[in-house]
Amino acid sequence: MKKPDKKLFKGICRSLFFLTAFLSLSLKAQAQEQALISLDADNELLSDVLKKVSTLSGSRIIFNTEDVEQYRVTANIYRMTVTKALDVILKSTPFTYSLKEEFITIIKKAERQAATGPSAEQRTVTGKVVDEQRQPLQGVNVREKGAANGAVTNGEGVYTLSIPSGSATLVYSHMGMRPVELIVKPGGENQTLGVIEMKKDPSELEEIVVTGIFNKARESYTGAATLITAKELSRAGNQNLISRISNVEPGFLVLENNIMGSDPNTMPNIQMRGSTSLSVGIREQQDGQRNQPESNLPLFIMDGFEVDLRQVMDLDPSLVESVTLLKDASATAMYGSRGANGIMVIVRKQPEQGKIRFTYKGDMNISAPDFTSYNLLNAADKLEYELAAGLYTYPSVDHQIWADLLYSDRRAEVERGVDTYWLKYPVRVGVGQRHSLRFEGGEGSLLYAANVNYDNNLGVMKGSRRNTLSGNIYLQYTWKNLSFRNELGVLSNSSYNSPYGEFANYVKLNPYWTPYDDNGVLKKTLDSYQIPTYAKVYTPGNPLYDATLPYRDDSGYDQYYDNFSVNWNAFAGASVQGRFKVMNTLDRKSTRL
Repeated sequence: MKKPDKKLFKGICRSLFFLTAFLSLSLKAQAQEQALISLDADNELLSDVLKKVSTLSGSRIIFNTEDVEQYRVTANIYRMTVTKALDVILKSTPFTYSLKEEFITIIKKAERQAATGPSAEQRTVTGKVVDEQRQPLQGVNVREKGAANGAVTNGEGVYTLSIPSGSATLVYSHMGMRPVELIVKPGGENQTLGVIEMKKDPSELEEIVVTGIFNKARESYTGAATLITAKELSRAGNQNLISRISNVEPGFLVLENNIMGSDPNTMPNIQMRGSTSLSVGIREQQDGQRNQPESNLPLFIMDGFEVDLRQVMDLDPSLVESVTLLKDASATAMYGSRGANGIMVIVRKQPEQGKIRFTYKGDMNISAPDFTSYNLLNAADKLEYELAAGLYTYPSVDHQIWADLLYSDRRAEVERGVDTYWLKYPVRVGVGQRHSLRFEGGEGSLLYAANVNYDNNLGVMKGSRRNTLSGNIYLQYTWKNLSFRNELGVLSNSSYNSPYGEFANYVKLNPYWTPYDDNGVLKKTLDSYQIPTYAKVYTPGNPLYDATLPYRDDSGYDQYYDNFSVNWNAFAGASVQGRFKVMNTLDRKSTRL
């Protein structure tokens, strides 16, 4: 029996493979062509209309944003195929389209005429596109400038394109990236081009939604997301990151705490999706009042790892690349019940390739008291108000004699000019400072960066301050389709509360009291009196004297952490990610002497 010819068998298999691939592409293109779409465009940008057509039909429409961004169209499309819809949309523009397999390329009509002329000799070029971290970029549009042909990179960032054998220019474009142009010199039939690196374009970050798990095109993301770029944060003041975000996004509410004021050591109460409902029981309601700020806090995700509010407050805002606020049920679908109050996704700046670069940034912030919302009575008016309210009126004659004597003593203080403005004593104008030093670099598959930050935040209350010293080392290594990232960091915080106590205590003091005696010495008590109907003697203390006592109310924490992540681009359109975090926090409790 004659053995089968192996070469013939391989040839048949190869032919069946190419035939299957051709039929698949043909059927896909036919299905896209037969898809019926409907849309209305009223003087909309041509680029936006083309994106809608691509989303509705599932077609891959390739166009140069710079070419079409200046044109607007008005069209009424009802149950039309993709080609008929494009005929209507592009009718009043200098553009047409070219079909190639499942791709639709938007070109100028003059270029279409040139492309249909006598064909020149063709050659095949192959290349790869990566991002700043040397990761393969999928979905990059690669087209020949001035022609209709184009290609799209696969999951490994590789593309194959046919261009004329003469000189040609390739244009690379990708959502959120800066376009790149490459001049290809004349060559033979097959040519391998170098690796093209594309960098992020901050002006196009609004087209991407960063969820902390994956990046998604905004047009295909159905949830509510707000992007805040580093440029917007820099223009929102020089306070902490939470304050800057509240200045930019009205929906990010930082509830005012009138009791604590501008105390730098008090964690803010943040709401993104409203307040939680009240508990049923009395004890639960009492516990809920104490824990309400924590129960309403959103989930904080920084570079893919969960962090707490304290870490966000002590983060150097100059290291932040962007902040994305996810506010609705789509966030809950990704993170579960932890995202019920909303999610804040923080992306820090990544190191750039090249020689080592040192960057220093320093700024100063001023905290000043604001008494415009306080309208307090002076000493004379306060005393008369108490008299009219009946505080010095008693039915008993003996009690009334005591009340008249107390009123006379206080009236004498007012007559001799005592009118104390207590609000001025415990406050100051605090001048804080922040310093940040960073160096970064790398080449090829290895990138590195290191940061050292110091933040000294002085509060309005005398003696209140918050000092934070932090540093971290970041390494990233890429090997084939694997990427490893590791960040080792340490953070030390010291918080000092004011010895003057709470500001609310000074608002309650009477203006006809004086903190000093006739010799200029601080009083221990401001007054001593006994209401006749009660046996208790009232001796209100002087908070200014209490501030001179050997008293300390400070706290802090030391934190050590290591964040490790690995990303594996398994095959085209699929990747596997793994993250591992180790953190140890040592809290230092307050000490009182």
